[in-house]
Amino acid sequence: MDVFAQRMRRAGRIVCPFCEENVPAPRQVMTVFTPDGCLAGRCSCGAVYAVDEIGRLGGQALLDAQAVLCDGDLGRAMTLESGKDVDVLSRPFPVQTIRDGGRRLGRTAASARSWFVRRRLETRAGEASSAAEEDG
Repeated sequence: MDVFAQRMRRAGRIVCPFCEENVPAPRQVMTVFTPDGCLAGRCSCGAVYAVDEIGRLGGQALLDAQAVLCDGDLGRAMTLESGKDVDVLSRPFPVQTIRDGGRRLGRTAASARSWFVRRRLETRAGEASSAAEEDG
């Protein structure tokens, strides 16, 4: 486990901005746009999130979150539109800073961000009715 993941696990709770419930700590996910994978997680409300560890790669983290939402289907993830298909919220990510002999490792805790993505309610309802039509 890398240093960032260790710091994040000690940092405390992560709250979903959509439902305000605690979400599980992120895990390494490989079926995303980032070649080395990313840290991502899921909330019980249906939202997913990806972590921008340095606070400068928000677009990449957003695409990774969309890929997680689409269960690794990168083509489908690229077609999602914010405000139409999905709602997107970003929040500072709770990470403690580790000091090693006075030197800071990585960036400050305030720079990490989480990007949450959730299908819009009307999109989820449309998918459910389409699935019911296919079954019946």
